[in-house]
Amino acid sequence: MFDLEVHSIGSGSSGNAMLLKTQASCLLIDAGVGIRKLTEALKNRSVNGENLQGILLTHEHWDHVRSVPSILRKWNIPVIANCGTLHAVSEKWDLQHTVEMPTGSERRIGDFLVRSFSLSHDAADPVGYLIHVRDQCIAYATDTGFVSEALREACNEAKLCILESNHDTDWLWRGPYPLEMKQRISSDKGHLSNVQTADLIIRRLEENGPACFWLAHLSAVNNSPSLARKQVSNAISIATKVSFHLDVALRDRPSLLWSPNQTSFQLRMNI
Repeated sequence: MFDLEVHSIGSGSSGNAMLLKTQASCLLIDAGVGIRKLTEALKNRSVNGENLQGILLTHEHWDHVRSVPSILRKWNIPVIANCGTLHAVSEKWDLQHTVEMPTGSERRIGDFLVRSFSLSHDAADPVGYLIHVRDQCIAYATDTGFVSEALREACNEAKLCILESNHDTDWLWRGPYPLEMKQRISSDKGHLSNVQTADLIIRRLEENGPACFWLAHLSAVNNSPSLARKQVSNAISIATKVSFHLDVALRDRPSLLWSPNQTSFQLRMNI
């Protein structure tokens, strides 16, 4: 039985980190969770410098890179990203061990075959990732302002899609943020709303059949796990009869585990 696992360690403005793990290899997507919480989560999942193959970065924002230098001081592993992201991060810290992975390229990293695809966000060169592990495929995309064809194509291949569902539009516009920030979040360079993510999932289900979806990168102010789950699941159920499994990755703590041998489950259910 194949032992692939995907763990959500944190997802949101509090810090982002996703862990992919097999018996022989581990790969971290982003390292924006605080170092104590991140290292504890990795230790609890038997991850160390010997089996961690590297850190894939989606972009250079603080909530995605916060613990990169601390991890590198602990373990001699590569930071893997495109040139724009590596350059932006290197302006913050001196990264000794980097691997450039151009946007749209494919790279073998341990047990993982990784391909990046472009996203639309106010960063140097933001990307999502499509990751193949034997016959399994995972799509990861947060921090994007609209649904591109590259994102749709990645979801079409994947059985687990980890997708941004950042805000409820009404909450955003009625909320406390300054007008400039509201305009940024709702722009093509900002973040996906619950409605946009639901539309993406509906089309994915209709065109390619059942899959598992994690709603990720929820706003602490303009969304909630219960609201996101309700809005997205209701929209999907109305639009299609195709079966699906939906969960919410919590912002500030480890929350979800998925493997191809079981449906995903919440480590903490009271959301």
